[in-house]
Amino acid sequence: MQGTQQTGLFSLISLRFVVIALLGVAVVMLSSVLGCPSVSMGFCLGGHLLLGVSLLGGMQRVWRSFGRKQLTSLPFQEASSDKQRSCFCPLSRLRRDARVVLRERGVHLVSRIHEVPKEAWDRLVPLRKMPLRTAFLQALEQDPPDGLVGWRYVWWEDEGEMRAVAAFQLLEIPMDAVTSQIPAWLQSSLGGMVGIERRQSDGASIVRLLLCGNALSSGDFGFHADSRWSTERLLREIAQVQETIAQECARDGRPVLWSGIKDLPSAMRHDAHTLEDLGMIAGRAEPVMAFSFDPAWRSFADYQEAMASKYRQRLRAARKKGAALQRRELSLAALRDNQPAIQGLFEQVLSRAEFCMVRPHAAMLLRLKAALGEDLIVQLYEVEGRPVGFLAGYRCGEIFEANWVGMDYEANAPHCLYQNLLYDFVEIAFALGCRGIDMGRTATEIKSCVGAEPEAMAFYLRAKGPILQRLLRTALSSIPSKEWVIRHPFRAETSASSDSTSPTT
Repeated sequence: MQGTQQTGLFSLISLRFVVIALLGVAVVMLSSVLGCPSVSMGFCLGGHLLLGVSLLGGMQRVWRSFGRKQLTSLPFQEASSDKQRSCFCPLSRLRRDARVVLRERGVHLVSRIHEVPKEAWDRLVPLRKMPLRTAFLQALEQDPPDGLVGWRYVWWEDEGEMRAVAAFQLLEIPMDAVTSQIPAWLQSSLGGMVGIERRQSDGASIVRLLLCGNALSSGDFGFHADSRWSTERLLREIAQVQETIAQECARDGRPVLWSGIKDLPSAMRHDAHTLEDLGMIAGRAEPVMAFSFDPAWRSFADYQEAMASKYRQRLRAARKKGAALQRRELSLAALRDNQPAIQGLFEQVLSRAEFCMVRPHAAMLLRLKAALGEDLIVQLYEVEGRPVGFLAGYRCGEIFEANWVGMDYEANAPHCLYQNLLYDFVEIAFALGCRGIDMGRTATEIKSCVGAEPEAMAFYLRAKGPILQRLLRTALSSIPSKEWVIRHPFRAETSASSDSTSPTT
């Protein structure tokens, strides 16, 4: 893993902040000689703003270099001096090892999945949470998606038995899409102050997010506890351990700007106050599109027959347009042979995405196929021998997770490719004996045409430091709600009257 540029004691106040300060003084002096009062006032305010930026930036450099204690701490950090010590303070290495303190409370923290007691972990985590089971996590470690740079695994023991587990991912999120609108000189001046760093390997602007959850899957795949633990207790324990992990990351030269937990299903909403009490802020995201099959459906034909006439005609029209599509389920060896084609199709989809926390790739699918075997389905689509698309998903108990697609967009319209992929996901789920399907986020309206319904799942974030925390709260609250037309394709509701507009919550 590549490091990022760090500032030593010999450069407490960077030259760029001195330049900003001098520029601010010049603007203030200019304001005093201008005749127009309004223009003079504008220059004066601008100059003082630049002076304030340079002062804050310089103070932060000094603060970081001497490893002072962070200004804020979570409410639970009050039992001992070890807990009161900030998670971002490099002087904390002089304190008692945090993992020893946790172990005395029955909390175990490791950096690799092979260090966890595999049998006990998988016995606790149900099949419906496949992304939290050891085989899945080990495959991600071996070939992680781009942007996933670190892992931590935690389990809690009580009376000698494992009661709860959690998986954390350290992500380096590229900020080029955000910072491209800011002048380069201002990025350089303010980047260190707001936590944006330059990666040495490629010079990309990144920030780090410590996530409890799985950046590749939509769902509560970051934690699990047995019935003797309340959700409130689990969330508090996760937040506390997250502070310890962030402390370790800072000590390793990879300071964390944001800490987060995703995704909390609606059943856990009544415990959301726990995270809010701990300083976390709720964010808004697109809903997860999923649905359970009617118990009367035994096959894809039953599913099709249950559709209203209009949507059944759409399905038939899509199948007719896609008649030239040749489908081929890939074995491990075939997936290896087609890895370049899969990667190219992946890239076409990722290049159109508004935002990706991580970027999956074909090598990752290869590892997952080796780990999950027949539970992972990868299906390639060809037209006259030319690859034009693929789908990939895996079984989670009785639910099929329809996770990844890749497409040649030139083939999409003539062959109705994407819609056929969605119908094939449903058909595969029936073939595997699943009783429902999770189609993930995005493409809300077209997925509702297949039968999926929106399910809101909350995520929570906390920023490093009080200033960034306030900025984060403002930013999250200002995200507008998106609205989609949600379709209801089954005969139980008429397709015309039951179509509704639903916002993300």
